Amino acid sequence: MVPAGHARQGLDSGHDDDRRPSGHPVVPLHLQPVGAHRSGHHLPFQVVVKPSGNGKGPGGVGADHSQATIFVNGWNTGVYVGDVGPQTRFVIPAGFINLHGSNTIAVAVAAKEAGSGPASITVEPTHSVTGSLVGALNKAPTYSPRTPDPATGTVPSLVPLPASLKTDSGAPFALKDSTVIVAKGQASESAKFLATILRRSTGFPLPIVSSGSGHNSVISLTVDPHTRIGTYARQEEAYSLVSRAGSMTARAVTSHGLFDAVQTIRQLFPPFIESTRPMMRSWTAPAVTITDAPRFSYRSVQLDPARSFLTLDEVRSVLDVMAAHKMSVLHMHLADDQGWRIQITNKGRAPGDTLDYTKLTSVSGHTAMDTQEHGYRDELGRTGFYTQQQYRSIVAYAAARHIMVVPEIDSPAHSNAMLHAFPELNSANSHPETTVYGTVPQNGTSAVGYSSLDVDNPKTWTALAHIFGQIAQMTPGPYLHIGADESHSTPHDQYVRFVTRVVNLVHSLGKKPVGWNEYSIGGVTAGDAIQYWVGDTENTRRAVRDRGAKLIISKSDAAYLDQKYTPDTAIGLVWASNGHGGLRTYYD
Repeated sequence: MVPAGHARQGLDSGHDDDRRPSGHPVVPLHLQPVGAHRSGHHLPFQVVVKPSGNGKGPGGVGADHSQATIFVNGWNTGVYVGDVGPQTRFVIPAGFINLHGSNTIAVAVAAKEAGSGPASITVEPTHSVTGSLVGALNKAPTYSPRTPDPATGTVPSLVPLPASLKTDSGAPFALKDSTVIVAKGQASESAKFLATILRRSTGFPLPIVSSGSGHNSVISLTVDPHTRIGTYARQEEAYSLVSRAGSMTARAVTSHGLFDAVQTIRQLFPPFIESTRPMMRSWTAPAVTITDAPRFSYRSVQLDPARSFLTLDEVRSVLDVMAAHKMSVLHMHLADDQGWRIQITNKGRAPGDTLDYTKLTSVSGHTAMDTQEHGYRDELGRTGFYTQQQYRSIVAYAAARHIMVVPEIDSPAHSNAMLHAFPELNSANSHPETTVYGTVPQNGTSAVGYSSLDVDNPKTWTALAHIFGQIAQMTPGPYLHIGADESHSTPHDQYVRFVTRVVNLVHSLGKKPVGWNEYSIGGVTAGDAIQYWVGDTENTRRAVRDRGAKLIISKSDAAYLDQKYTPDTAIGLVWASNGHGGLRTYYD
């Protein structure tokens, strides 16, 4: 799916909700749109930003050290300028403007360098072909990392921002030595998870009890299958959270929803709540009322240990970060041209199957990226593999955090590691050509699209049935990822036959396939998932519209986390985002 050596750490889907940043000075502007285009269609409005800096920039303006984002009626419009010039115009998409009432525009400005941000900023309504904007202007406050969001007032820094968050004027909740956590039944595991984190940093005992009676500082956690949180469609992950002086109360329909509430509780406290050592300080959480549920059920992070191995501790660390941000799927890319990372045993081989599956790890478990073309400071890829016991431990660790593991074995392309381990799979229609040893050479370069399994070789299907069969037994989730991308050396008719047969194989194992969007032309049925990353969208649309396929969005220029934030970033790749993989591009 990406050139070899390009670490496949990425976001596999959208976030829970549209998010708004805190931590920027803002200029509210109340406006009333006037006039329309003669065709009757309202065109985008235009706002001019004129920063006045502290004299440290060109011409004494200092503005080229600032960044600005436009909000309309509290929504991030996605209009972003990395360098606000002496006079920068923002075109506001018409869909954000209420044409029949007043609107609120906010310009959020952040200084790139200490002391170089604008001391103030003004917003000028300007006349354009659509009409004019009129309203009162206010100066921006001094830069502060806790500047409130223009639409909601003072809010805590929560990622992702809940669907509904109301700050209240009451006193905050104070965590203290006498605080207890009230939980029972299905709430117990989330209570233990929260208590472990809070005890570590505060040193407080925080006992888990069945009743808060007689206690003056209580965190109450409840799972109630009969409750309903707001009107959210995804009730299975919905929760409510109310923080007040003396009490913090979280309710959810399921244990997953309550676990998500616990992650919000963590973020409401000061950041040092995550400390692994006890700290002497006050621990308060603001008075808030929250209801929340995700927009998307499949919120995934993808890891690529195939090109450079990741240890168990590294994978667990990623899972911990995912859990803290309510991600729900770990997509593990376990095989590619450069290496094979999952143990497959000979147990349960079909009658007549003579393939030695231990070679996958004894041979291709010891290969990886071995060129210095992409590694930071010329670091080479790391070799290794997960035993089946280790893989199961990853699945269990993820499940304890309500994260599903989706393993990927790429085929028919990205299969050089298989062809390097098995002489039997090298046949008339496989690629590349073999050496005198009957296998293809090891590949540690960034080449992609050159390898292919042979659709007409019976041993291809013997091997894939055994491999996918063992992985299916170790993976309780409903999905197996079949890859199917960048099959440049596989003729079209062979490719269609191949992916159709792989889809049927996965179905026979009681699973649903996930594949990159190229496979949408073959065999996809209702409930199968297509993961769009790049290229034509028409075949994907047809599969979703006509065959009931599900869609995962991993658009390459807005999802791959190993890309450079700007062209000047020291570490990172550029193949997907051309060096523009910053927060705005990805988060909005």
